[in-house]
Amino acid sequence: MERLAEIITPLEEDILLFFKMSAHEGLSRMFTYEVDLLSNEKSIAFSDLLGKPMTVKLHLSDGGIRFFNGYVARFGFVGRRGAYYQYHATLRPWLWFLTRTQDCRIFQEKTAVDIVKEVFKDHTVSKSSADDLIASYPSRNYCVQYRETDFNFVSRLLEQEGISYYFKHEENQHTLILVDSNSYSPVPGYEKIPYIAQTEDVRKDKETIRSWFLGAEIQTGQYVLNDYDFERSKVGLESRQAKLYDDIQQDDYEVYDYPGGYTTTEAGKHYVNARIEQTQSTFLQASGKTDARGLTTGRCFTLSGFPREEQNGDYLVVNTHISIVQAYRDAQAVNEGSQFDCSFEVVHTRNTWRPARLTPKPIVQGPQTAIVVGKRAAQENSSQAQSSSEEDDEIHTDKYGRVKVLFHWDREHRRLGAPENSSCWIRVSQPWAGKNFGFMAIPRVGQEVVVDFLEGDPDRPIITGRVYNDDQMPPWDLPEHMTRTGIVTRSTKGGNINTANELRFEDKKGKELIYLHAEHDFSTEVEHDKVCLVMHDCTEDVRHNRTAIVKNRDAVIVKEAGQELLIEAGGQSENITGDRSFLLTGEEFVQVTKNRSTKIDETDFLQAKYENIQIDKDAVHYYGGQVTTIVEKDTDTVVTGQVTHHAGGEHKLYAPSFNFTANGEINCESQSFNRICYQIKDTILGTSNRMKVGSSFITAVGGMNETLFGVRSTMTAGSQMRNDVGSTIVARVGLEIYQVLGAVVNIKQGTTVNLLGYSTLTQCPVNAEFAVLKTICGGSATAVAPGGAAAGGVAAKAAVAGSALQNNMAMFFQVVAPAITASVGVAKTETAIKDIHDYVGPSGPSFIEYLEAFSGLNSETWNPAQPYTTDNSEQIKQLTDSLAKVKPPPAPLGGWASSTPGPSELTDGVYTQNKVPQGESLQDQWKQPPLPPEDEPAGSPS
Repeated sequence: MERLAEIITPLEEDILLFFKMSAHEGLSRMFTYEVDLLSNEKSIAFSDLLGKPMTVKLHLSDGGIRFFNGYVARFGFVGRRGAYYQYHATLRPWLWFLTRTQDCRIFQEKTAVDIVKEVFKDHTVSKSSADDLIASYPSRNYCVQYRETDFNFVSRLLEQEGISYYFKHEENQHTLILVDSNSYSPVPGYEKIPYIAQTEDVRKDKETIRSWFLGAEIQTGQYVLNDYDFERSKVGLESRQAKLYDDIQQDDYEVYDYPGGYTTTEAGKHYVNARIEQTQSTFLQASGKTDARGLTTGRCFTLSGFPREEQNGDYLVVNTHISIVQAYRDAQAVNEGSQFDCSFEVVHTRNTWRPARLTPKPIVQGPQTAIVVGKRAAQENSSQAQSSSEEDDEIHTDKYGRVKVLFHWDREHRRLGAPENSSCWIRVSQPWAGKNFGFMAIPRVGQEVVVDFLEGDPDRPIITGRVYNDDQMPPWDLPEHMTRTGIVTRSTKGGNINTANELRFEDKKGKELIYLHAEHDFSTEVEHDKVCLVMHDCTEDVRHNRTAIVKNRDAVIVKEAGQELLIEAGGQSENITGDRSFLLTGEEFVQVTKNRSTKIDETDFLQAKYENIQIDKDAVHYYGGQVTTIVEKDTDTVVTGQVTHHAGGEHKLYAPSFNFTANGEINCESQSFNRICYQIKDTILGTSNRMKVGSSFITAVGGMNETLFGVRSTMTAGSQMRNDVGSTIVARVGLEIYQVLGAVVNIKQGTTVNLLGYSTLTQCPVNAEFAVLKTICGGSATAVAPGGAAAGGVAAKAAVAGSALQNNMAMFFQVVAPAITASVGVAKTETAIKDIHDYVGPSGPSFIEYLEAFSGLNSETWNPAQPYTTDNSEQIKQLTDSLAKVKPPPAPLGGWASSTPGPSELTDGVYTQNKVPQGESLQDQWKQPPLPPEDEPAGSPS
């Protein structure tokens, strides 16, 4: 006998037998088939059936078959039932597996249908069709599946769009069919189902509707949605839809909802229409019972034979509850006693059926943090996706200052390595935002930001703050600088910790500070007044050029200490197109370390009570025209060097009187010299006069030549000096005539040479040809004998005084040795020593031997007789150093020489000398030599 229902399982045939089933199906709902099975096997493994497809075959009255296909979601052993073992299986659609997965992911720029299809693709057992969809759906800029199952996610999307679905069953599979509007098709063979009351007799082979209840329920008559789009902030997005019945009261109630979840007017109309249709689809709803085995959810049929003709019409099956029981007799399935019952709910097809919004949208419970991302440089392969590059964006934004972020929970985009697509453009909250004014700080790539969600909607994020982390540390070390407040930016691209702009406030007590740093340029613009008050010092350090442009008046007022301008390098340039007035109530000091040039195109006027000009070096005054100098009082000109006047024309001096004073010579050189004087008066002042002649010196006096010396006159000739006098030469010396001659002095006179004065000294060999030499001196005199026998002044002194000395050696060390040590009379030292030896007699020791013994002087290798020149400096030094080592002998018995004067006059060419002043010995006179010339070293004898 044919069975009412059969079961197809993954097991071998007839291992499991169909016993009964309770099936629940609903439009836009997952079906549930509770199936009881019988088997002779008591040890069927659950794993053999769990997750595998199973199909119930229902035999229709017309010979056709209806399939109930699903996956075994649950399987269990019930127990013994008669001759069989009973098992229970729950069949679910493949969509049910989507309830077993949960995810967080982001979809961008896709429609709801596209998103649903993408989710379905992640499941290999899925099978769906969207071919019956008629309408077009708005693209979603940003859509997030947040902590919800795939089933809930696709369910709420379809519910929001007003898309319903049902399942089409086949023997080994079932397909999810997406539909919108009333594009439902009837079941073949069940296009029209008659109504026959249960009290009436009905043929057993005729399938009818035995129970029918149709009722109407007042629903909302108006639906209003609204939303806001910041890119079109002044455009209203309110959408309104109404569906009212004229013959029904109290149906004009309105539902207003915000936000509507859209940003365009077209999308608003779509969603408000779906809402009103979903509300009105249940206005007229019927329920009933039938034995029609082909009545299927999601399909249509036509009711006929109902007593109320208005209810006969087309209806859409939205829910069914089916019960099937297969009878068994003697362990055999029989048709007799088997039953099929179906309870159903339908809606009239004149109302478009929309699924109710039953699946809640997840709410983000609070703010989250995320990492700002940007575009990466092109990578050669995915393994480099996470590496950074200098070409990567450091700031990734749009015209609204929005950024993109990578949420910590977004594993998909992190895995794909395309973080710039991980989120939509997210608006950034700023401290101040106005129309072209406010505050702007765009979060940079890599920074961690705080993301909140408008009304907790994961699809509507907004950045409300920024936070630091271990990779993005604060700009100052904390808590060391916990008293600091400020802003530190970062140069981009390629900036580092040392390239930034900074505004910092230091609030530490006693060290309060406002610090402003510009990494490159700094620009300040004040459209009106600017007041800067500095209570203490103010320092401005400009390391390059500085330009100050003042279009009106510029004033610098220094009230107390003064003003200082220091330019250490370069120069200073001032350009004033108008007048300049400078008032200085105190002193002014200007120092120019190099050149100074002043150019005045017109008149230069200087008025001062007093003027001092000091020029340390040369000065040149150039006048292109005439120069007139007017001095109302005296003029003093002091020149420490030479004064030279050059005149291209005649040089005239006009004065009541002229006074010329020269410390040195007055030389006049001209082609001719004309002097017209009514009276000439010459006054000669001074202390000494010294004449040096390198080669020869000739003085020719036609009449008279008179030389007056107030203190001293020194004449030094390196080679020769000659005075030719036609008549008389008179030399009057108040104190001394000092002649330093390098070689020989020849004095030729027919009669007598008179030397008048206090003291005369000639330091050189003198060849004198005269009858009588007289010296008249106030102090001392030295001369020479005729014939050149003398050895200089020093030797003469020693020879003349020799008779009065008790010890000739003592005389030498008192008089001669100091003179020789001082390089006086060096040219004839050897002769002087011999003369002294001759005067003192053979009884005295040889001085030469004594000198050699104590000083190391070798009289054979050193020739003091060589003429004295400046080239003998080394020889003089040798003699001087040697004699310095000689120790003077002790004083002789009876002391040094007495004061007995020498002879008053000697004949035959011997000199005469005046008396020595009483009380002075000859030694006393020579202990202190006269003052040396000004250009000779101190200590030189006169």
